[in-house]
Amino acid sequence: MARRADRALLGALVVSALGHVAVIVGPAWQLPEDNDDTRTRVEARLVTAPAALAQAGLQAAAAPAPAVKPASKPAPKPRPRPRRKPAPPAAPQTPVASLGELPAAEPQVAEAATAPVEAPAAEPAARIPDSESGGENTPEEPAGAAPTGGEVTDPAEETGSRAAPAGALQEAGAPAEAALPRAARIAFSLILANLQVGEALQTWQRDERGYRLRIVMETTGAARLFKALTITQTSAGELDAGGLKPQSFVYEQTGRNTANSTFDWAQMKLILEQGENRKEFPLDPGAQDLLSLPYQLGLAQEARQTTVSVASGKNYNRHDLEWVGEETVATPAGEVRAMHVRTVGSDQTTEFWLAPRMHNLPVRIMFTDRKGTATQLIAHDVEADGTALLRRTDITERK
Repeated sequence: MARRADRALLGALVVSALGHVAVIVGPAWQLPEDNDDTRTRVEARLVTAPAALAQAGLQAAAAPAPAVKPASKPAPKPRPRPRRKPAPPAAPQTPVASLGELPAAEPQVAEAATAPVEAPAAEPAARIPDSESGGENTPEEPAGAAPTGGEVTDPAEETGSRAAPAGALQEAGAPAEAALPRAARIAFSLILANLQVGEALQTWQRDERGYRLRIVMETTGAARLFKALTITQTSAGELDAGGLKPQSFVYEQTGRNTANSTFDWAQMKLILEQGENRKEFPLDPGAQDLLSLPYQLGLAQEARQTTVSVASGKNYNRHDLEWVGEETVATPAGEVRAMHVRTVGSDQTTEFWLAPRMHNLPVRIMFTDRKGTATQLIAHDVEADGTALLRRTDITERK
């Protein structure tokens, strides 16, 4: 008899836990910059132009001596000019004058040719090919070595403009982590009195048409032997400038009628239906459901709203919000920094821990009823857009 009583008590606890979880589930919501292409362009421009000038300058510097000798051949060209202007006796003086002026003029040309060789001093640029073959950090040297080149600043501006969109995405709610991913998956452990009694899997999807959230919770292990219970919740709606705008919320539980919540934004009313029961409430602006609430809180962290109306499928209540602050959450996959937000209602308190480095997805959710009984969902695996953000690697999972 004692064993039966213990089993009945444990079964009651499991059912109670899943009933509480139904009120608390719902998650919230980079780029590596690739400037390699632009850096390659900068290096190519710096290397080829100065290198060509350097080679031309070196050839010009090496040729000054021989350039004086061939200058005697073009000497006849200036002869006709003085013959036309001065008197005939000036003709014999012109060869002497031309021979004297040409050597004087050509050294100046030679000096002018040597000066550009030092000016481009393309030797710093000539070092770029060596460093180019030596490592990837060389693009920083050309940028500082040749600040006068317009080609260096243009690619820098291009890289800045390319980085701007990534920055804009990162500022969409806190750095890049606050932007809503297109797809996300969160696996939770269902904990009651420090005892795991179940598992939950939540999925998020969004596209140009809107969003869809779904969570499936069920008892596992020994708890399932006492009570095989499954709860499914689904939220669907739009995304606008204000964030999530739910249109429907569906609550399904083993052995019970499905509860539907319809958000009629045109008429500004909320319709709750379960079996033959039907209720209508005035719809408050910014109202959410159980699943969309944490996502909306993640998007509105900077706004720090103080109240919110929430539909649970059975009821529609207004809750006060308390932004507790950032804390460290212990999960089966390690410690995670998260923003702690508490919602206080007339008959329940729900708390969310939203991880900024994981798109503000919840890594912990806790519900406390009037009697002080706490039920928790603690994340052990988080994936967003195909990237694992949190991963448990324990013995059970390896098997």
